[in-house]
Amino acid sequence: MNDGSWEVGRFLFCLSASFSRLRYFPLQSDFPYIIWYPFNPYAPGYFELNWMSQMWAAYVSAAGMLATDLLLCGAVEQICMHFEYLNKQLLSMRPNARTGDIDYSKLKKIVRTHNEIIRLTVELDDIFGGSILFNFVSSSVIICVVGFLVTTADRSIEVVKYSFTLISSIIQVYIVCLMGDKFIVSSTGIADAVYNSYWFDGPIKYKKSLVLIIQRSFQRPQKLTAYKFSVANMKNFSNVLSTSYQFFALLHQVYDDK
Repeated sequence: MNDGSWEVGRFLFCLSASFSRLRYFPLQSDFPYIIWYPFNPYAPGYFELNWMSQMWAAYVSAAGMLATDLLLCGAVEQICMHFEYLNKQLLSMRPNARTGDIDYSKLKKIVRTHNEIIRLTVELDDIFGGSILFNFVSSSVIICVVGFLVTTADRSIEVVKYSFTLISSIIQVYIVCLMGDKFIVSSTGIADAVYNSYWFDGPIKYKKSLVLIIQRSFQRPQKLTAYKFSVANMKNFSNVLSTSYQFFALLHQVYDDK
């Protein structure tokens, strides 16, 4: 699954509208969206078709982005649920010398489950890594351009329309980064569960196995990445907004100079 095509559509729309504001070429503004046409869109029969095609494209774009983001959120929530279940299993164990072999067998089962969950997180990152990277890059430009359109809009209806687009773009990046943060917290929670369990009553081999679990959970937390370039977390959410503002200030300066 990849929502790159939907992001391309939004990017091209915002770019064409910003060029219109900078007066590089005129665009028609009586349609739901500002789009340049290589022909007369107001010709008899063309106006209705163009208007309907824009509304249909907006619906398909919104549905595609929403479906992809919800799929990512659902997958992350499922994996986090498994991490939390392992936490409860570790906290509920009461190892002692008399039942040492039974406790060790239960622990090995937990370790196998943990390894399987880690394998799923790696696959999830491989599936959505490219989409997250494109999301970060395109959203930085989209937030910048739409913010510019909001500040330079001539009509109140345009301000409202662009404001909704701006808010939706910010929320989309926020949700991805929030899910990435939850991913990290849930995976490192395994180490906390091990530390807070009754490990001190267990046999030596039981304790040694717990040390390996802590090392793997805390030193190498599972995370969502933007195709291995950066980690999806709240820190990078701030970086995206900061980058967008820098582009926005530059674009606004070009507009003021004209």
